[in-house]
Amino acid sequence: TNNAATSSAMTYPPRSNSNTNTHAPEPQAYPSTLQSLLASSQVPVRRTPNITDSQSRRWSERFQELVEFKRTHGHVCIPSYWPENTRLAQWVKRQRYQYKLKTESRNDRPSTLTEERIALLDGLGFVWDSHAAFWDERLGELMAFKDRMGHANVPTKYKDNPQLGIWCKCQRRQYKIFCTDGPSKSYLTPGRISKLVEIGFVFDPRANSKRRSAKRAYPEAAQQRR
Repeated sequence: TNNAATSSAMTYPPRSNSNTNTHAPEPQAYPSTLQSLLASSQVPVRRTPNITDSQSRRWSERFQELVEFKRTHGHVCIPSYWPENTRLAQWVKRQRYQYKLKTESRNDRPSTLTEERIALLDGLGFVWDSHAAFWDERLGELMAFKDRMGHANVPTKYKDNPQLGIWCKCQRRQYKIFCTDGPSKSYLTPGRISKLVEIGFVFDPRANSKRRSAKRAYPEAAQQRR
């Protein structure tokens, strides 16, 4: 399933209006500057104001790991507590914090995030909004679940990741609100629905279970419908 995830590489839009898409996201070409980075094995180390060479080198190393993650998984939705690479997970979280400092223009605590670094992260589809990042983080966990299990039907009481099970339940509830009360009443946007549909998320597991049961009970009828 990793190959499937790579072939349908999802790219998210830049940080503005990241969750207001009305259609399923389509693969986009990388900017030319990012193309060259992806083609190379090393990200160039450039110094930023008040930052040491070693700190710049560490930033470039983590960015290169993020590039490799995107190349492998087709997205940059890394959970905050990703056991396979905790340094990268914490680094991603720190970039959002540094971006917040930059946008607040705090003189007492200047940001280390330069415009060049922002452009590089934007090119990968990095999500800056912490609320949007939380949703995308859970989506990344769901994609990892599908990679392991071959489907995206996470049990509500999932012992390996209880938060993911609860999140999936919330998506189904928000989808019901979206359909019955209208999009303005639900935080589940059309763009998010498209992303969930793309990986095979089941919004109504009971109805899906009933259809499977009917096919088993009446295989001839199910065959005639085809």
